[in-house]
Amino acid sequence: MRDKPLVGLGHLGQANAWVISFLGYTDPTSISIVLQDDDFTIEANQSTGLLTRPRSAEVRKTRLIAPTLERLGFATTIIEFPTDDGTRAGPRSEHVALLGLDNVPTRRLTSDVSWKLAIDTGLGAGPPTSIRS
Repeated sequence: MRDKPLVGLGHLGQANAWVISFLGYTDPTSISIVLQDDDFTIEANQSTGLLTRPRSAEVRKTRLIAPTLERLGFATTIIEFPTDDGTRAGPRSEHVALLGLDNVPTRRLTSDVSWKLAIDTGLGAGPPTSIRS
């Protein structure tokens, strides 16, 4: 079984999980999805998170998403600590990670994780206000 990491489970990470649920895996039980996030849901997540249930504030985002994927047959692994300078892709990792990150320091750390491909769909602070030459 190969691990497929989903890092950051806010509204973009939940959208990634939702899309994965529609992919035509012949045997979803052969897929292990690693869910990594250290945040709890807040009330605002209920209007933006595809998989956030009403009245689920203060539930860890990983524990909110895991049952949905497991009902579809996927195995899940939960990591409830932040990505840091010690985070590395393991030997079972598919080395393709879908990231939904909302801060620059964490994005910088992902360059050293050793994924062959990391797709970050996270939001930034917006485009630069001026272009320097």
